[in-house]
Amino acid sequence: MEVTLDRDSFKALASEKRVQLLKALLERGKTASELARETAVSVQAAAMHLEKIEAAGLIERRRNGKWVYYDLTGKGRGVLEPAAGHRVWLTLSLGALLAVGGLWKLFYGGQAGNFAGRGETVLDAAEKMTTAAQAMPPIPAQAVDGLGLALLVAGCLLFGYSLHRVLASRRSN
Repeated sequence: MEVTLDRDSFKALASEKRVQLLKALLERGKTASELARETAVSVQAAAMHLEKIEAAGLIERRRNGKWVYYDLTGKGRGVLEPAAGHRVWLTLSLGALLAVGGLWKLFYGGQAGNFAGRGETVLDAAEKMTTAAQAMPPIPAQAVDGLGLALLVAGCLLFGYSLHRVLASRRSN
């Protein structure tokens, strides 16, 4: 979600107490008296700050019987957690990368490809690869397949979960 801050938003965020009030609403909606207690201000001062934050569109009031609760709006949450959308895209990319790594591990067994350095011939590279392979203990094929399958499953699950989050956020907007 892209957050556009206007003049009222900047004015609302100019006070450290108002920022503290916003942060206190991250976990759940709260009443003015709860917020006053948490931020060490009077209820009247909290109410004045909340009015300015509400005018900026960062919070909204919600009635529950005789109580009035304040909740963050999407804009308010976006101000406090600007990277939330980026984290979803990061996990989406990581899931795809893990899945591709798992497929590579399953189909190619994790064998290193190009051993040739600059100025080396193919025979030199083959000799280096043979020497390196002889120095390492053999890895059972089941371990390679198991690792590849684990990477593939983890990648697909992470990718699927992230894609679900992206699509759900688009539907809610």
